[in-house]
Amino acid sequence: MPKSCRYIPTCSEYSMIAYKKYGVVKGTVLTAWRLCRCNPLGNVVPSLAL
Repeated sequence: MPKSCRYIPTCSEYSMIAYKKYGVVKGTVLTAWRLCRCNPLGNVVPSLAL
């Protein structure tokens, strides 16, 4: 499958970093927020570094 994520790090990498750095609660919130933006109609502004 071709790489299609427009973000660096990818959403899955971002999620792993968020969970390791902030724990389950905040990691889940950050991941959900990222996934809401990760679609063709989403904002093209990259996420801030964790």
